[in-house]
Parts: sequence; structure tokens; C-alpha cells
Amino acid sequence: MKLLNIFATLAAGAFLFSSCQQAFEPTYLEQIRINPSIVGLPMEGGEVKITMSAADAWHLDESTLNTVDVEVSDPQNPDGTITEKQAWLTVSPKSGEAGDEIEITLSATNAALDRADTIQFVCGNFAQYVIVKQPGDPSLAPQYPAVESGEYWFMVNLGTADEPAWNVIQPVAPGSNYGYLNSQEAIVDEDGTPSSTAGNVFTLTAVEGGFTIQDANGRYYYMTGNYDSCNVSDDLPGSGSVWTVSQTGDLEHTVTNASNGKIMQYDTEYSSMGAYSAGDRGIRPYLVKAEAPAPDLIKIEQTEWELNKPAGTLYVPAEGATFVVGVDFDADWLSYKGVEYVDGTSCLVFDYTENPAAETRTAEVSVLATDGTNESSAVLTISQLGATLPEGLEETGTAEDPYSVASANAIFDAGAWVLFGDGKEPAYFTGTVCSINEISPNYGNATYYISADGTENGEQLYIFRGRYFDNEKFTSEDQLKVGDVVVICGNMDVYNGTEEITDNYIYSINGKTSAE
Repeated sequence: MKLLNIFATLAAGAFLFSSCQQAFEPTYLEQIRINPSIVGLPMEGGEVKITMSAADAWHLDESTLNTVDVEVSDPQNPDGTITEKQAWLTVSPKSGEAGDEIEITLSATNAALDRADTIQFVCGNFAQYVIVKQPGDPSLAPQYPAVESGEYWFMVNLGTADEPAWNVIQPVAPGSNYGYLNSQEAIVDEDGTPSSTAGNVFTLTAVEGGFTIQDANGRYYYMTGNYDSCNVSDDLPGSGSVWTVSQTGDLEHTVTNASNGKIMQYDTEYSSMGAYSAGDRGIRPYLVKAEAPAPDLIKIEQTEWELNKPAGTLYVPAEGATFVVGVDFDADWLSYKGVEYVDGTSCLVFDYTENPAAETRTAEVSVLATDGTNESSAVLTISQLGATLPEGLEETGTAEDPYSVASANAIFDAGAWVLFGDGKEPAYFTGTVCSINEISPNYGNATYYISADGTENGEQLYIFRGRYFDNEKFTSEDQLKVGDVVVICGNMDVYNGTEEITDNYIYSINGKTSAE
């Protein structure tokens, strides 16, 4: 904002002070002239001279000097930083009497970053600006080694530089083809070096334009669409799998997807790592070479479990379960029973009571395993649905017996839509198209409403970005019309308060199950 005022002043040639006693009109100054008014200091440091003509006594307005913002430690908060002004520019002399050829020396040492100040000289009621710039010296910037192909742990420091608290990033759970990356506490050696187990090792392989990233299971990590989560694939994807990796801080690497520019960052609000467009979304990882990783004493492939409302028993397959020494959680509805072998597979066994509420309840379960020398840990997320389908529904929600608009709305009202939510088995819904928001051949989807009788007078159901027959894309705007009787297959969702059928496609139109 300050520069706007500076340039406006330079365009006028001068700036004239005013006070409450007397008003001054802008004018080109005879009282004070400076040549040159834009000065560049050498990158390596040094001095330049300017010449002033002043009709009266003059002085430097020192409030305009040394206004470079520098981030420093906050004396009131050891874990925080504040921004303060630091000196960098020297002006000599800073004041004097009238004269025609007054020589003023501007000087500075070198610095890593570009610097600029706009200083002001005052003569009577008049002032003149001088812009002083100095480019940064790259030789003073921190120099970090280039990242090479190899095996690494992705660490995040949840503490401070002086007192780090290391967590190691974990791969996306086996069986999932996308997701955010969770973390667990790292193993910290006596010298403070963080490490972890073999299961948390990621392999970087140099390719044209950067690196590919694979987890301990050999799966490639890549980006697609506008999502912030990572996709994983057993085979090298055709696009989105190249990442640029460079060290940009003492405990920081910047890992950027080459195709969309998103940067890997650990979001402390969600306790997971994704790749985000905003450069300051979270904590950037620190890559630690994976040397002598500790053995994975326990390996749990499925760490997220969702239970139905009634009471029951949960069996969690876990390799190495005989090493388990602790299972910790805070949920009175869940109880750990120990290790059992089921069909030759060791399992952690939990009993759970019926959920009496309508809301889903969730427990985080920490599992610790040790062989006396090494430790491994895992975290389970166990959720139990509280919702049940409302009584009195006349349909079963199958293709042969789809839910009516009224039944679908009753399911939403009861909170039981989570039974058909994202990741669940879809249900079928029927009604007559009563209005169409959009049919987009470009995107291949349609957004519209259905009702029982094809009018907009009664209950309606919002069909959001649905596909055509067999989950194929819409190719023409005339493929669906108001008045068509449809059966929709899809999931239920409540997004920002809007109840909708999502991830859906048309099963039938007017009794026909194909376009032919």
C-alpha cells in the first residue's frame, strides 16, 4: 500500500506537508531536489552517493528508514514468531544546512533476500522521497543437498525447532485406492534422529521432471482431478505421478506434484497429510533417509471399521498380534477381549454394545506391540452407526422395489441416510422428473429433481450430477425430460445442509433400462 503512495508522489514530483493551521498545494519543489531519486545498491554490499539541493535546513525523516520486515522469535512465546523492523540501510549525513551540491552516502552490507526502502528527506514544509533497492545475494541463502533416489521416511515436526515432536507419515491403508495420509509417533534415537518401521518407508525414484513415490507395498502415489487426497496404484499411472522434491528449510522439504502444483502438507486440524494448493496450509514434511528400519511387529491392513447399531463382536486381522502388549481407548461401549485365531489368522477381538443414540459414535484405538527391543504401533478407528431405517417404509430400496420420494425423505429425516452414504452400498429411488437444473454433455452429468407426481407442489428429491444408463455420461440434453419416470441408483448425502442423491446413475427411464 505504501508503494502506491510513493509512485503517486513521484509522478507529481513532490509531496507537500500540510497542517491544521495552514493548507499547502502540491507543487514541483524548488526548495529540495535529489538526484537520483531511485537508487540501486550492489548485491555484494557497498555504497552509492546522491546529490541534494536544499533551500533551507534539511533532515532525514528517520521513521522512514530501515523498514524491512524480518520474522524473529517472540520473546513472550518461545514457540511463536513475530515480525519486526530491522536496520539495513545507512544514510550519512542525516541532516544539514542549505546548499546546492550536498553529497549524501547510502550504504548497506549484503543479505540473502531482496530489500527496498523508501526514505524521505524534509526541508521546511516540503519533503522528497528516494527509493533504495538492493537485490538479494544467493550465496548467503541456506544451501541444502539435492534429494536423490532412495528410501525415506516422511517426518512431520509437531513441536518446535528447539523441541521437536516427530510423527512419521503412514501409507494409505491397503485396499484403498485413494486417501489422506495419517501419521503415528516416530521412534527418536538418543541423538534426536527420528526413524520408524519398514512399513512406513517411501521410495523415491528419479524420473524425467522429478521423482515417483512408492510406499512400502510398492504402490505409486499420484494426483488426479481437483482432489487434495492422494491416489494410489499398483501400476505406474500415465499422469500425475511425478513429484518435484527439494529441501527448503532446516527441517522441511517441499514435495510438489508436477502436474497440478499441489504441495504435500500435514494439516494439524485433520491430523493427516494431503497435497494442497495453498502453500501455507500446514506442515511440510522432512525427509529422513530410511536406514535400518525397525521391524513391523504388528501389521493391520484394515484400520477403519464401521459397525452397525446392534451389539456384536469385531475381529480385526492383525499379523504379529502375539507381540501386542497394550490396547488403549476411551469408549465404555467397547471392550478388548484379547487375541484369537480365526481360520488360521490372528485377530484382535472387541465386543461392543448396542448404540442407543441416533448419531454415529467413534473410538480411536491405539495398539502397541513390542518384542522387548523394538516397538510398533497402530491406530484403529472404530465407528458404530446409531441410525436405523424408519419403521413403516413400504419399499426395500432395491432395483425391483425402489424407495419412493416420500420414503427417501423419511430416511433423510431419521438420519438413516448414513446407511447409504459414501462408501456404502447404494440404494434405488424412483419418481417423476419435475424440474431439470442442468444437463451437461461437456461434463456428462445431469442435476434435476424428482417428485411422486411430476409436479413441484409436494415433496421432491434432489438428484445431484447423475450419470445416464449404466453409469455412462450424458451426451445430449434431450436424453432426459420433465415427466420421465425414472429409477435412480445412488448414495445419499447431506452436503452443507442439502439432502441429495449423489454418485448416482439412471437405472431406468419410463420402464426401459437401456437407451435402445
